[in-house]
Amino acid sequence: MYTIASLLCCAVTALSASAAPAPSTAPAPLTLRALQQWTLVTVDDATPAEKYAVEEFRALYKLITNTDAPAAANTPGAKGNIFVGPGAVLRAHTMGYDIAGLGEEGVRIRISGDTLIIAGGRPRGTLYAVYEFFDRYLGVRFLTRDHTYVPDGAADAAISAADYAYIPPFSFRWSYYGETNTNPVFAARMRTNTVTPDDRFGGNSSQTLISHSVTSLLPPSVYGKNHPEYYALVDGVRKIDNRGGGPQLCVTNPAVIDLVAEAVNKELDAHPEMKTISVSQMDNDDYCKCPACEAFTQKEGTPMGPHMAFVNAVAERVEKKHPGAMIGTLAYAYTRKPPKTFGARDNVQIQLCSIECCTVHAINDPACPTARSAPIFRRGNPSARASGCGTTTPISADTISPFPTSASSPRTSNSSRTTASAACSCRPPETPFPPR
Repeated sequence: MYTIASLLCCAVTALSASAAPAPSTAPAPLTLRALQQWTLVTVDDATPAEKYAVEEFRALYKLITNTDAPAAANTPGAKGNIFVGPGAVLRAHTMGYDIAGLGEEGVRIRISGDTLIIAGGRPRGTLYAVYEFFDRYLGVRFLTRDHTYVPDGAADAAISAADYAYIPPFSFRWSYYGETNTNPVFAARMRTNTVTPDDRFGGNSSQTLISHSVTSLLPPSVYGKNHPEYYALVDGVRKIDNRGGGPQLCVTNPAVIDLVAEAVNKELDAHPEMKTISVSQMDNDDYCKCPACEAFTQKEGTPMGPHMAFVNAVAERVEKKHPGAMIGTLAYAYTRKPPKTFGARDNVQIQLCSIECCTVHAINDPACPTARSAPIFRRGNPSARASGCGTTTPISADTISPFPTSASSPRTSNSSRTTASAACSCRPPETPFPPR
């Protein structure tokens, strides 16, 4: 027979047992160091940039953990897998995906308890995805060519499950400084896609810089002597000298339009991979003031009037032979103010050069009187569809000093993004200083 005391003892024992916490079955948080036991899955048909992406993953892994990266294999392992780059093996995985739709540089990163996928579009997406993984999830920052910042404890910091995808809004990115221009490894880490055609870094963007170009299309050394009427009339004289890179054209001359269109077509025939070709003014303000050009200027309230009509006419001719190509031109100096009554054709890109703009405020800041005077971005303007924004930034020899645009540039970039821009470049007014 049980006594009251023994029953109470059993009850207390049972209560204590039921109240005891159950052993934890939650998996340990995923960390970079824990990946050392996983398999780094590689593929035989990887592109040069995807192979380099694996090298960069290994190098950054070792930098952070001070241990070698996971062992590589062509097939997934049992404990956990890291996929760097697309391919059939990735697509067959339960968390795999196709890179279709990611373009040249889109990235996608998927993270679970036993799978890490870092892959992107070709040619540069996977390489950029590696940098994005270390940047976004571990706090790594590529500060200079010889200094990469790694936060304390990054090797053992918890990495949460994620499914992240991103396609860069700017297809052309060029920070025209010595630190990137002379260091392609650092340029790639900064996702600058304009420094080298080397396949290891994914080559250059298929979008090209819109810059001063018309005299390369209609060289005065070829046409100047017999056809001075092809060039700008300034102070009663047809200018054929090389000031500012060369003379401007007489943009209302029908023969000029035909010859420039022919030269553009020849260039695109020779380089079918080009998506953009520049048809833009030279670097001086000696635009044509012949009666036809001047009448057009007066009618539209800006020399951009005859220039825009010229570019549109060239673009119309080129489109018949190269329907996928874009004709690029600058909104720069005397062409920054758009015409009153018409804008650019659909196959024309306008790159705004903000050299005259304020370096303290964003280009669309309504509180800035200089920004308010920039008519290219006024709402409702028929020419406001810009393709890019190029900034010329005064700098000092001390490349560590902050630039005057450090606060305004992000806001200006966002403004450019909302106007359907495709390119972003930033350059100093002089030759870049070599890195120290």
